[in-house]
Amino acid sequence: MTSKPDRDLSKREVAYLRRVSRSGRVGIRLSALARELSVAPPSALEEVRHLEAKGLLRNTGGRITLTKEGRRMTEAIRKTHLSFETVLTRLGVPIQEACRSIHDFDFAVPQELADRVYEAIGRPDRCPKGELEC
Repeated sequence: MTSKPDRDLSKREVAYLRRVSRSGRVGIRLSALARELSVAPPSALEEVRHLEAKGLLRNTGGRITLTKEGRRMTEAIRKTHLSFETVLTRLGVPIQEACRSIHDFDFAVPQELADRVYEAIGRPDRCPKGELEC
């Protein structure tokens, strides 16, 4: 098992990917993305360009969408989040606390470890609240 994260993303980068993911294939305009993440449009543009350079986002015709790699990465992080949130709630941690806590590290868990936990707990497709993502 590897000891370093395979994803090499920051919490901020993951927040951008999660938000763009929720917009689906239609995408989201930069101004809406900035507003929803409570940042100035120039800051959002800088982060979008950074994630474009990593091959995770695409800005086409004013719409920001995930690339194929961005969708794969976002889905891997979602599954990791669901897995660890499920484990924590099974251990008695309140659901909201588990969800908040997991957001601090779900993006940093090595993929091999995340996959092992996901398989061991029965491959959950929803969080303990019954939602597809938190």
